[in-house]
Amino acid sequence: MASAQFLIHRRRRKETTVDNSIIWDRSLSNMARFALIAILSLPDGWDYSVRGMASMLQVSKDTMGKYLRELEAAGYLRRQQGDDRGKFSKSVYTITDTPGEFGDEDPPCPKNYDSDCPNFSDPKKSPQKNLKVLDNNNIPPTPQRGNGGRRRKREPREAPDWKPERFAGLWAYYPKKGRKNKQDAMRAWDDLGATDDLIDKIGRALKKLKASEEWQRGVGIPYVATFLRGRRWEDAEALDEPDPVAAEGGEAYEDRRLL
Repeated sequence: MASAQFLIHRRRRKETTVDNSIIWDRSLSNMARFALIAILSLPDGWDYSVRGMASMLQVSKDTMGKYLRELEAAGYLRRQQGDDRGKFSKSVYTITDTPGEFGDEDPPCPKNYDSDCPNFSDPKKSPQKNLKVLDNNNIPPTPQRGNGGRRRKREPREAPDWKPERFAGLWAYYPKKGRKNKQDAMRAWDDLGATDDLIDKIGRALKKLKASEEWQRGVGIPYVATFLRGRRWEDAEALDEPDPVAAEGGEAYEDRRLL
């Protein structure tokens, strides 16, 4: 099987500084984001391969392929199949630290841009202005520095930005042992951006988990932030207990929300 070749295009060479657009791009999972940062941190001339990167990140080759597909969909990776005398040769992967910019004069628009494609050759038209995931409402403000040069602490919030009333239901329903660091839990909730259907699913899963033997004994209960970031509601699928709504007659869950 033909191997893959990686080409790296950077605006700034020999730097490990991560652009804020990569940090706050919500179209990437945390591990796909880390994979991008890891690739960009390697020196020029590094012998890249999918299998080699998978080994460095301690994941399987299939998992590494999933991260690469995420990067491709977000505009950080371009995959091209080489052609050697009518036969497919090894794939060429071009990685960029700027979505959609691969060193071409007229690069194509990545999938997460609006229909009005930015002109990358014009420095006055920043590509980040058209990123759906990087609008002004999604990027947190840069912390201000005082006279002493120290970064100010983040002001505590009363409620998250995303569906605050549903988060309040989650916080109240969650076992007391796991209700720690509410500010971090709110950040995890905002990052998740769960739909009402997913929140209902989380509520049903929580009811099963709270009834489990371990949680009844107070064992293995994660903090709310960990529960959300780790998608720990999926742990309920491994339990033998039936769905709490189905067990009680399968009534419309929207009328009996737990959260």
